[in-house]
Amino acid sequence: MAHGRIDPPLCGDRCCRTDHHGEFKLVGASNKTTSREDMYSSSLMSSMDSNPAKWQFQPSHKKCRYTEINRGQVMRLLSKSKSIVVIGDSTMRQLYLRLIAMMRGQKRMLDLHVHTHIQYFVCREVDFLRLSTNRGDKEASPSDSWFLKHIISAFFSMEIGPGREDAARVLSECSTTRGANQSSSLSQINYMQAPLYMAQAEMLQTYIKSQKQADAKPICVVSVGFRQSGSDVPAAYLQTLRDVEDKVSRIVYIGVPTVDVRNQAQKKELVKRNEFMKGWIDGQTNGKYLYVDVDALASAPNAPRGTKGWKHYQCWIEWTSSQFPFGTDNPSGMSQFHGSVERIHPDVQGECADEMNRNIWQIILNGLYSSMNNGEAS
Repeated sequence: MAHGRIDPPLCGDRCCRTDHHGEFKLVGASNKTTSREDMYSSSLMSSMDSNPAKWQFQPSHKKCRYTEINRGQVMRLLSKSKSIVVIGDSTMRQLYLRLIAMMRGQKRMLDLHVHTHIQYFVCREVDFLRLSTNRGDKEASPSDSWFLKHIISAFFSMEIGPGREDAARVLSECSTTRGANQSSSLSQINYMQAPLYMAQAEMLQTYIKSQKQADAKPICVVSVGFRQSGSDVPAAYLQTLRDVEDKVSRIVYIGVPTVDVRNQAQKKELVKRNEFMKGWIDGQTNGKYLYVDVDALASAPNAPRGTKGWKHYQCWIEWTSSQFPFGTDNPSGMSQFHGSVERIHPDVQGECADEMNRNIWQIILNGLYSSMNNGEAS
């Protein structure tokens, strides 16, 4: 796939803020909805021929329009930072998978709904995605947070985990394509399952220490969401963010959407936490941080709705049983994961396009391009 033309966003510094209020507008009508048969015949990141409805978030500021960021521009960001790492709970995993779908040109998708780390390599036209096992045996549920914490370095360096030999074989094409140098051309977009403050802080530090490329300064996209109780943000978590500032390119903090939270006490806690993190990030003066006000997006007129409930915007699979059949020692990508499907949870629109997370990425990427073009924080 050819790289797209690299152009800066058509909005200025103020318009490219990531915390605007506004509304969603329909910019492309659907020519087909996703049937139950379509969803059952699809797999992770599946693509269908039809076009789902396309919604674009338009900020209320009259002069501000987020411009569409394409794959080539994401590759340019990756050429500087070498990696993007997304950290958080299942809502962040779905945000992560939506970016992978954008990179692959896929408009519809299903979340496998496996609580584990994910590694994605990309180099020009070739890529490879693999899942980590999430406990010490072959079962995939429930995940073991202790196990996930202790395999970070080994998994992301491809010392363990399913698919590592197949990934190396596929990515060897990178070093032979157009005479490219693999180490300089290869980038990663990764996800770490870490829904709670202190587990996230520890995993982030471990991940950054495990990076082998001296010039690698990842873009970190983080959030602490529904599984964390309380409204207080630990000082130790904030200190971890400060500690890694010089080792990362940017830290993007994703606010939690509260519009559909039914429990009013929990909603009040989440709103307070959002307000605190937005204020804390506004108080940082080094240009390293972006706060994305997802609560404002989710509350906007015509905002895309998710699956029934209030947490997920992406269609997902509920399993009767699920396994990594060959455990952590499986070097092959074949049969990395399998299971028996209980049912598919579709989104309200029945399209499995996840327009909310696509728009979140467009806002993030516009913000990153704005700060990069203004020469903020290297």
